[in-house]
Amino acid sequence: MELGGLSSSGTVTLNGATSVSFPDGVQPANVSLTNGSLVDVTSVNGGTIAINGANFDMSQSTLQAGLTDGASISDAVAGNITINTNGNTNLSDKSLIANDIETSAIGNGGNIQLTTRDLTITGGSRVQTVTNSNGASGDIEINANGTIDISGFTGDGLFSGILTHSAVDTSGTGGNITINNAFGSLNLGNRGFIGTVTNSSSNGGAITLDLNTLVLESGGQIITLTSNIGNAGDITINASESVTISGGSRDFVPNPFLDLETFDLNALEFINDPNPNVAESGPLGIPYVSIERTPEQIINGTTVLGTAENQVDYFSFSITNGNSRAIFDIDNGFTLEDDSVDTRIFLFNRGTGELLEVNDDSLAADGAGGSTAVFGDLTFDSLIDTTITEPGVYLLAVGTFNSDGSNNQLIQGTSPQVGETYTLQVSLENLGTEGVSLPEDRFNPANFNPNVEANSSLLSESRGTGNSGSLRINTDKLILNNGGRISTDTFDAGAGGQITLNLGSLLEVKNGSLISSFARGSGDSGTIVIDTKQLQMNGGTLSTSTLSSGNAGEITITATESVILTGTGVEDFSRIKNDVASETTGNSGRVVIETPVLQLRNGSQITSMNRGDGDGGSIIVRAKDISAIGHSADSIFPSGLFTFTFGSGTGGNLIIETDRLLVSDGAQFSSTASGDGDAGNITIYASESVDVIGTDASDLFASGLFTSGAVFGTTREEIAGKGGDLVIETGRLRVAEGGQLVATTVGSGDAGDITIRATEVEVSNSIVDMTPRIFSTVSLSVDPGATGDGGDLIIDAERLHIFNSGQITASSFGDGAAGNIILNVNDIEVTGISEDGQFRSRIVAFCEGNSPARDVTITTNTLRVRDGAEISVSASGSGELAEAGDLKITAESIVLDGSATLSAEVSAGDLGNIELDSQLILMRDRSNITTNAEGAATGGNITIDTDLLVALDNSDITANAVNDFGGQVIINALGIFGTEFREQLTPNSDITASSQLGASFSGTVEINAPDFDPSAGLFELPENFVNPKLLVATGCGTDEGNQFTQFGRGGLPTDPTKPLRGETLWVDLRPLPRHSARRRKNRDHAANAANPGNSRRSRVIEANRWMINNDGVVELVADSVQSSPFISWFSPYYCVR
Repeated sequence: MELGGLSSSGTVTLNGATSVSFPDGVQPANVSLTNGSLVDVTSVNGGTIAINGANFDMSQSTLQAGLTDGASISDAVAGNITINTNGNTNLSDKSLIANDIETSAIGNGGNIQLTTRDLTITGGSRVQTVTNSNGASGDIEINANGTIDISGFTGDGLFSGILTHSAVDTSGTGGNITINNAFGSLNLGNRGFIGTVTNSSSNGGAITLDLNTLVLESGGQIITLTSNIGNAGDITINASESVTISGGSRDFVPNPFLDLETFDLNALEFINDPNPNVAESGPLGIPYVSIERTPEQIINGTTVLGTAENQVDYFSFSITNGNSRAIFDIDNGFTLEDDSVDTRIFLFNRGTGELLEVNDDSLAADGAGGSTAVFGDLTFDSLIDTTITEPGVYLLAVGTFNSDGSNNQLIQGTSPQVGETYTLQVSLENLGTEGVSLPEDRFNPANFNPNVEANSSLLSESRGTGNSGSLRINTDKLILNNGGRISTDTFDAGAGGQITLNLGSLLEVKNGSLISSFARGSGDSGTIVIDTKQLQMNGGTLSTSTLSSGNAGEITITATESVILTGTGVEDFSRIKNDVASETTGNSGRVVIETPVLQLRNGSQITSMNRGDGDGGSIIVRAKDISAIGHSADSIFPSGLFTFTFGSGTGGNLIIETDRLLVSDGAQFSSTASGDGDAGNITIYASESVDVIGTDASDLFASGLFTSGAVFGTTREEIAGKGGDLVIETGRLRVAEGGQLVATTVGSGDAGDITIRATEVEVSNSIVDMTPRIFSTVSLSVDPGATGDGGDLIIDAERLHIFNSGQITASSFGDGAAGNIILNVNDIEVTGISEDGQFRSRIVAFCEGNSPARDVTITTNTLRVRDGAEISVSASGSGELAEAGDLKITAESIVLDGSATLSAEVSAGDLGNIELDSQLILMRDRSNITTNAEGAATGGNITIDTDLLVALDNSDITANAVNDFGGQVIINALGIFGTEFREQLTPNSDITASSQLGASFSGTVEINAPDFDPSAGLFELPENFVNPKLLVATGCGTDEGNQFTQFGRGGLPTDPTKPLRGETLWVDLRPLPRHSARRRKNRDHAANAANPGNSRRSRVIEANRWMINNDGVVELVADSVQSSPFISWFSPYYCVR
């Protein structure tokens, strides 16, 4: 059948029985089908429909082609539907253009081809090809040169759209959808869609769009979907200018909460009794109820434990008046005990499915107490304090910290498990009565819509064993706003498709928008590949995740100009994440970013989280400039890069390659283990600088690089994974104003190492004038209760400067050994103390538990410790294993000035020793070298090998004890000035090894130095010089007037009978090569003094001749050839003239 006409006179030619021809040059007439018009050519062999006109309008009408039931022609093919217009094509009021294969029909469906300038599809109208039999559905092709608008729905929920559908299990392949509108636009809004769906074992059709601009708004969607073993089709979008995906629609969204079994809060008795753990409690406050989550409590056939259908805990209630206060406070959830649970709570409008509020962590003061603080007042318990604006039925969901929620979706992720408990404090104004009715769902189940999301979306999903399709966008700008989505999710055994975004200039993801590939079943999630100039995220998310045995895909971002992540509100920070859920076996993929500039602001994060048995993915960033700054608005989420492992799988690594790295204002890079799996390593290669500076705005969180264990719903004994290593290679490393580099163990796993290779390292300006104090530090730590050992801290640098209470520490507060500190640095300076005199700049290894501290080993050319600073090892713990390590320093020079200290202090446990090997040791202004012992500990030993030891201004070397033996002091020196051994300390500079128990408990002092009197070799000179004329015979008259006078030592001897003395010294003041300090243990100084051949100094060779060089300059030279004896040109005094 063919429809058409002419707008003016002309000849229409009939071509056989099925088609007509229209003359050239005559404008065709408009064609309209209205008021229930029907054109139906379906049959066992299918007829065709052709429409030719200037404009084509359909309203409440149908064009139907296809194959009918009972067809007996095996190779039947349904006819095509062809529409050609010069102007507009409009479909409205549930109009339908369809080419379908009915049930039991045999053969393939026909195609639909529509050529027009503009196309509008509204009011539930559709263009579709559907197969309900084993034949393939036909393709749909639209050719336009203007604007295509698809939007709207009917009153019972039939959405406007373009659809190909393989509808039943045995159906053939779904048809493709192709839209060619290269110079025009495609707009889908208000639930309008373009979709290909397969519910069969055959594959769904592909979608290919060639456009200038594409806009999806108000719930508009492009989707390919499979619910069976057939694969979903691919989506390819070529838009020369831009693609925009924005907003959502609340109309006809499936509401999963309407039939959900919940705990009914309306059935409980609310009270007004005062309660210190309940905010606004008391007679004039808000009525409240306390709910204890216990292992035995069963609720409505599910359970508060969430074991039924593995759901989280859901609590429903109703509110009778608007603007009612509602407070939901979790207490005693996160307690560090076996039943501890870190919660996250969600507040929904149960009638509409809208997510109203979310909270993970809170301040204890906000909830009026009842929670365990972890950082200052911050707790891992949750709190929502809000005002409900409209009366209705609402729902509170309690999940764990890694659960997620969104509009009209049940909570995804993990739920509180059996044995985990918490107290829920609920305070509600205007609480309703039990049994409030829920709104009716007006959606007609007979209407098939492929839409699976309320938000505007570009989707390819697998809800069966087939794979989701790949999704490719080629455009200049891609903008996702207000919840817009791009995803290739899989919910069963099917694999997610790859998302490929090739963008000329910009990708912008903001305000809750999402690009994702989730594997919720056993299938793998897809990968995300982005190639653009700029990536800008403001409250948006990029994510690949696995919630089962499937693997999470990789995220690869290449941005030739910049990647910038930021946020504005509490939950509006941006995230790039790769997750493996708990109780899963899948592996997480990598996140790889290459760009000149990477910026993370306001709590924005790049994360790789592994909560299952699979391995976590690494995060790899290559950029010239990387900066992470600040926290989220609620000071809970720091900006930064993070890898976590909570199960038995290994955590991913953080690998940074950059010129400059800045981590400031509370931002953090961390690698964390909270299970059997080992944490990943953090490796930073920064050719110019690494700056770790400052704290967040609330002064609770330090900026830092951390590798550590963490107690999240586990006991310390369950944290067996090893901490990751932290490796930094850079030109300049600065850790200041509360910045920190830390490697910690909190369980049975060992902490990782910290290795720094740099030209210059600065640790400075701790924040000690407030509470809590935040120290600028590079540290290794064993936390209280931990049994794992600390790692090693190794710094290899040209210069290390520690000042204004900066610290390098290796500590143990638990049962594991503290780590070693090893410094190979050309020049080290440790200076200063806090203004209140409490906190020194220091390098220290210590233990306070039943564990040994380790050594501090320093190899340097120059060590300067000044103005109250210290380098020490100490033990203040108790138990058989408590002992201090050794302090070992090898240097060319050691300078202690202004109450500086080198110490090995013990108050319990075994002794600590100090070993110094240096050409020069200079102590001034009350500086000390001590191995003093408190309590019943024995004083440690001090061994000093030096050329010159100078101790001035009450500077002491002590190995004293209180209630035990003093230590041993051994000094091997060529010269000692300003100090001497004494039995007790005096106001002078002393060397002591005493005990308060008395002389019999004193240690020993052994000084090996050449015996000499400092005044030896000095001659008493006369007060007046003699007249040399009286002592020297007169020579020839011509020589009169010459004289020689010696006024001091050196040169000629003072007595003609004495030999010449070698007083001339050569001092080489050139800087020594890096790390030229060498050990000189157990030297025999007496032998060196007696045997000049053993001296380290080179022999001074005197000049034995002179010469005139090529420039005519006289030079004194020395050589090994035999020189002629010197012949004076002066005549002897007995000459005759």
